[in-house]
Amino acid sequence: MGRKNNDQTVQARRAALEHRMILGHLSLKEQRAFGDAWAVTPRQVRLDLRWVADRWVADQDDTTVADHRARLLAESNGIKTLALKNGREMVALRTLEFQAQLTGANAPQQVEVIHSIDRGDPAQVARRVIQALPMACGVLGIPAPDLDVLDVQWDEEG
Repeated sequence: MGRKNNDQTVQARRAALEHRMILGHLSLKEQRAFGDAWAVTPRQVRLDLRWVADRWVADQDDTTVADHRARLLAESNGIKTLALKNGREMVALRTLEFQAQLTGANAPQQVEVIHSIDRGDPAQVARRVIQALPMACGVLGIPAPDLDVLDVQWDEEG
């Protein structure tokens, strides 16, 4: 007796199973329903699950970080859509947080500070730093400390 499914049917079944795997629909009950829908045994469903998982592992070796990030974004979009469809707003919100973290959208702002040290009067350098501090704190989005400027004279001989 020959195969009852051709290569095209097997590929379509595995693609459908992979989609269900991504959405997290893998309970035994769901696996049985999937097998019934495709007219295959539970054993065949498990073999197909293993085949898909093995492909994912094999793909890891040839995949870049950008590819991983793109796949995670696609999978999380599916989760977010399903969550909103089912009234699970908190799941959707956490998925958005995950996506922000994955893309770096929630990363702290980085500010490059270019400076030079003046070898002159240290009191004058301190005054400049204290004067620039409120602007730097504003860029960083933090409150500026209230610092008094001391009027100190500096003698180069110490």
